[in-house]
Amino acid sequence: MAGGIIFAYAAGGNFDSNAKQWRLFADVMNDLAMALDLASPLIPGGFMLMASLGSVARAMVGMASGATHAALTQHFATAGSNAADISAKADSRERATVIIGSLLGMAVTQRMADNAAAAWLFFAVLTWLHVWANIRALRCLVLSSVNEPRLRLLLQHYQDKEKLLTPQQVSGLESLLVPPLAAAWLRATGSQQHAPLVFGAQLSAALRRAAAAAAAAAAGGGASCSWPAGQQGQLLQHALHQQRAAADKQYLLLVTGRKHKAVEVVLHTAAGQQVQLRAYLHALQLAAALQEVGSDADVQQLLQRSQHWAERSLPSFLAALQQHGWELDKLFLPRSDWTAEW
Repeated sequence: MAGGIIFAYAAGGNFDSNAKQWRLFADVMNDLAMALDLASPLIPGGFMLMASLGSVARAMVGMASGATHAALTQHFATAGSNAADISAKADSRERATVIIGSLLGMAVTQRMADNAAAAWLFFAVLTWLHVWANIRALRCLVLSSVNEPRLRLLLQHYQDKEKLLTPQQVSGLESLLVPPLAAAWLRATGSQQHAPLVFGAQLSAALRRAAAAAAAAAAGGGASCSWPAGQQGQLLQHALHQQRAAADKQYLLLVTGRKHKAVEVVLHTAAGQQVQLRAYLHALQLAAALQEVGSDADVQQLLQRSQHWAERSLPSFLAALQQHGWELDKLFLPRSDWTAEW
């Protein structure tokens, strides 16, 4: 029970935005929980540990499965008017599947009662088929809402190949790993396509980090810094002036970090969903440019280029998204912990 509560606290904000990924996670964890339950009697010394891990896994399954079921039901509902009908039919389908599976399971168990190796082999094959079928089903599930991974994939493909992907194409290309595992995989393989991005940063803290990074860059280049760390107001005014067209100054981009640079987005309290979408794409383009040039980047020059891209190319990119079937009103971006006024 405690494991489910902790899991909901840690991952609750991602269930709507990454419903496909968490649905697959729930199915895999369900298979893992069953494997632990089956193996626990075989290891007497580790029975309590394995039984506890199985219980935690089932708690995570219940939480992730229930949350994603609600999110996907809303997707299949026609204008949200028949969500209850879809939920009832899905529940009936699951019950029928359980009944059929139980009958087949009893028949197979009787035949393999005296052959543990064959039973484990059969379980492994069925588990593999279960995961494979879930992956295939999720690849067929086309979601036209935009979330963080889809926006990254869309923008990267658009900049590399000057072609915009449709929801059907993205469904076959997007990663099905949950966000924490996807981020760990990118770090492990070194395939990160952009510098770290903080969406919804605290203004005062971001200004301190940006001022420190500017001072370090100026010191390294033998120049003087026009906004020392104690004069954050000067840096704020300069950044606002430089980003004059940042959706009527309802968001602000700051480059922080010395050796490993990052892009931090500060949102104005009046920033709505469409402004947040523009802010995220603007920051993503800047983060990708920073990743390409590395730590020796001329930050001011990159900011100017990014601002030019936001003014000239971003509006056409957003219009193309709508033309290709993306629903920009269904927006799932990282939750903004902070907003500011200036």
